[in-house]
Amino acid sequence: MRKLYFLVLLNFFFLSNSSAQTTVDCTIGPVTNTFCYNSNVTESFTYTSSDGSSLNLNITSGNVEVNWDEFIVLDTDGSELYNGYGNGGDVSGLSFQSTGDTITVEVTPDGSVSCVQTSSINPITYSVSCATCTNPQVDFQLIDDCINAPQFFVEANVLDLGSATDLDITDNQGNPAQTVSATGIVSFGPYPNGTVVELTAVNNQDANCQVVSPQFTQDVCTTTLVDCTAGPVNLNFCYDSGVIEEFIFVSSDGSPLNIVVNSGNVENNFDEFIVLDTDGSELYNGYGNSGNLFGLSFQSTGDT
Repeated sequence: MRKLYFLVLLNFFFLSNSSAQTTVDCTIGPVTNTFCYNSNVTESFTYTSSDGSSLNLNITSGNVEVNWDEFIVLDTDGSELYNGYGNGGDVSGLSFQSTGDTITVEVTPDGSVSCVQTSSINPITYSVSCATCTNPQVDFQLIDDCINAPQFFVEANVLDLGSATDLDITDNQGNPAQTVSATGIVSFGPYPNGTVVELTAVNNQDANCQVVSPQFTQDVCTTTLVDCTAGPVNLNFCYDSGVIEEFIFVSSDGSPLNIVVNSGNVENNFDEFIVLDTDGSELYNGYGNSGNLFGLSFQSTGDT
């Protein structure tokens, strides 16, 4: 019995570590990777530059379980450049530079939920490039355009060109590149709701320096124009734990609005259903009939 127990422990240890080593060719450009981690399996990816230069690491998208599954970046000497959970588990937008020719990405998950087990924890995508130039600084943002249609734009706000003379900014939808040689905002779209959009800004003088946006999409419109000549607008949505859902409706002619709940539930005593009037005051804050919202109706004092 003791021998069997010992063998099981050895097998568990063997399965609980996954690692890979990659050389980044500084003459070609960035290396990208996407991985989805599993519970109790430590993921480790090590990168070494081909010419001894430092390395830039840019996280494009992805999540970890906040407070439990640490996202870790190790410098060339093994010291930690980062150990944390990003923004509430969202690690997109994090960036680091090594002091030497090696950098390591790790995730050390516990035994509960993971990327493999739940759709709320997205795979982690990142790029590693040789630090032969200075990365541009670009802020990416989704812009709602639901007043005109169920659609959205994605803006790239270039804050700093880095060492580039100019940048090419492209999307993953096949639209023409936009070349920028100064700071400022460029816009891409509109995109129909449900489209997954990713922008990339590349240093035209050195492809090792580029930044990639998080993936943006809009499933439903958060602001909707109600055409008073066309009749009611219907909305159906399913809310998730820890995510505040908010939908705004504006009348086309300035008249008040009626809202009628046709069906649906919330968790009684825990997940509040709230209706706000035009001035932001509460018309309702509660749980319907023990969580059943059917039949609730309200009228705004203004157009929103």
